[in-house]
This record gives sequence, C-alpha cells and structure tokens, in this order.
Amino acid sequence: MSYCFVNGAIVPTSGAYISIQDLALHRGYSVFDYMRTYSGIPFHLDDHIARFFNSAKALHLKVPHTKEKIKEIIDELLHLSSHPEIAIKLFLTGGLSPDGFSPTSPNFIIYTEPFIAPSLPPAITLETLPYQRPIPHAKTVDYIPAIVALQETIADDLLYTSNTHLFECTRANFFAIKDNTLITPSEGILEGITRKVVLSLSHLPTHIRPIALSEIPTFTEAFITNSSKGILPIAQIDGTNLPESRPHTTTLQAAFAACTIQSPLTKQPQTCMN
Repeated sequence: MSYCFVNGAIVPTSGAYISIQDLALHRGYSVFDYMRTYSGIPFHLDDHIARFFNSAKALHLKVPHTKEKIKEIIDELLHLSSHPEIAIKLFLTGGLSPDGFSPTSPNFIIYTEPFIAPSLPPAITLETLPYQRPIPHAKTVDYIPAIVALQETIADDLLYTSNTHLFECTRANFFAIKDNTLITPSEGILEGITRKVVLSLSHLPTHIRPIALSEIPTFTEAFITNSSKGILPIAQIDGTNLPESRPHTTTLQAAFAACTIQSPLTKQPQTCMN
C-alpha cells in the first residue's frame, strides 16, 4: 500500500482526494516540486523544499507548514514505503474556489511513489519551440505546450526559445560547452536543483548568461539536467549534429554520480557542493 499526506493527515493514496472545485483543476493554479532518493535518502532535500516555497510565493500561495515540518512528513512517508528508491512530489493548489477563479485555502499534498529509473538513450535530439513559460522561476503544473508539442515531433525533447535566445527544455535545464567553457542560460528559466549541483561541480570556466540561438553550431558539447535523468548528453539540435566526443560531459557525469553515492546509515539528506 502507498501513502500520501493530504491537508494534515497521512492517508492511503487510494483514499486521498481534494474537491473538484479546486483551482488546480479549473485553472491549473498550482505549484509542485519533485525529487528522488538515492539509497533511500532524498537528494538535496533542503534545496527542493526552498524552491517549493519560492514557487508558492510567486503564485501568492501560503505553504501551511514549516520547512522542518515538511521534512518530518517526508521522513514518515519514506518509512512507510517498502520500495528501495522513492520519487517525492509536493503540491500546493489554489484551493476550493466557489467562483472558479479566486484562490482560497490551499490544498497541500505530499505524494510518494516508487522511483523507476527512465530508460535513456546515450544522447538525445532536441527541437526548438518558440515559447517561454509565463512565470519561469516558479514550478507550476502547467505543461500543456510541452505535452502538445511533444506529440507532434520526433525529437526526444523540446528546447524553449525566444526569437533570438534559448531558455530551457520542457522538464530540464540546458547546458552547452563552447571554447572549453561551460555555459547555461541566465534568464527565462526554472533554476533546477541538478543544475545547481552541476554548476558547483564544473571543472571548466563557467558563464551563466543569455545564449543566442545563433551559437548552436558552435557548441562542442551540450547536455540537459534534471532530477530523474541526471546529466543527459545532446546529440542534435534542430538537425545540427554535435560532436560525438563528449569528454567534459563524461567528466561531469562521473562527478555527479559520485555525489549520489550515499550511506543510509547517516540518515541525512545528501548535498554535493564544492
């Protein structure tokens, strides 16, 4: 049996519910965060919870528990699980709304499920999509453009862009290597936790700056980062093939993998920052 936390109580997931009048259903007004465990320990738990609070603040939603209380609830849910690795999702919705538009008292949910590692290719292809999420620094539940566009492309993922610059992928941050320098966009993105770890691990000079679309042919390597995939190389962007040799990406993958080796005996969330 799986369990979740809903509005103050831990209940079986099969019996959890919120009102059909909730703004998350009517208007997509909700924020969330996602993390996974390594050796049963949440990876960068404090960072994920901090981002969740920042997302809630951006939508003028108040989280009904302290950060420490949320960590206690997550720990209790993990103890109830019999799975070796867990995916953890936090949700905060706009709440039951009689007029279908005005936020009221938010619904707060922590949902856990077995983490199943995705089957990943050695490298992926990207297709650019002119789009920027309305509130890019908040992790909201609105993924409609991505879900629709991914059904209309043969690429593995989409890279959001303006007319001149690139931002992020549908569920991941973007990095490139150019002139032996690591670069990643500075604006119009959700700052991912894996992104933060990679920036701390970089063995290269690093520039966080706007990246022009015209720079794509000059990339010697590129990759995406997120919580479920870690670091995943990019083979092609809009038909432009990138070099098959990826020495810097491989080095970062090894460094990131070393960060995820945790001892359950410590019972402490893992951090991996230089």
